Amino acid sequence: MASDTSVLSKLKFGTPTATHGRAITFISVLLVLAAIGLVTMIMFSAAGQGDLAKDILLAALAFALATAGVALIALANGMGTKLMLEAVSIEAQYINSTELIQLRQKLLAAVSDRLNNLVVSPATCALDATTTKSAQMTCICKDKSENDFKPDEEVFKLTWHSTNTAAATVDGNGVVTRVATGQANVIAHFNGFESTACAVNCT
Repeated sequence: MASDTSVLSKLKFGTPTATHGRAITFISVLLVLAAIGLVTMIMFSAAGQGDLAKDILLAALAFALATAGVALIALANGMGTKLMLEAVSIEAQYINSTELIQLRQKLLAAVSDRLNNLVVSPATCALDATTTKSAQMTCICKDKSENDFKPDEEVFKLTWHSTNTAAATVDGNGVVTRVATGQANVIAHFNGFESTACAVNCT
């Protein structure tokens, strides 16, 4: 039993996205150019070239280093902003998680207040070792006026129980499977409520 549309499934959490790959590449290129300029200037000096070439290279080197410094500052600011946004996002997700828990509790309380009893269907089930080894159980919710209703699937979680697992077992989805010859009652539980039993006869 589950509603077609879940209230809780509509809640979505966003995740921040940020990248600094371009800035890092840009800074790396500038630093490489500065290094090339510095090596070239040393080579000119060793070769005894004129001061004009040296001045040009020094100016280019200074410009590259200054630009790289500005880019590093911008990158640091960007990283700081990214960390701040991630911290805000984590806090928002924590708040949303708290609200999600509170909403789940409210929905659970609403279902429990409306629920009068749980009816397992079918009421009897015959299993054998050849043709019918398993069967699907369903559970119907009845309100205080004995009308059927469908709780939200996010909060209506049943647990199933077999009174004789040596004869028949039941999984979390209500599928009963024959184990050996014998009888067992299959019962569903929800938030303190116990369903009617399905009498399983295994031959």
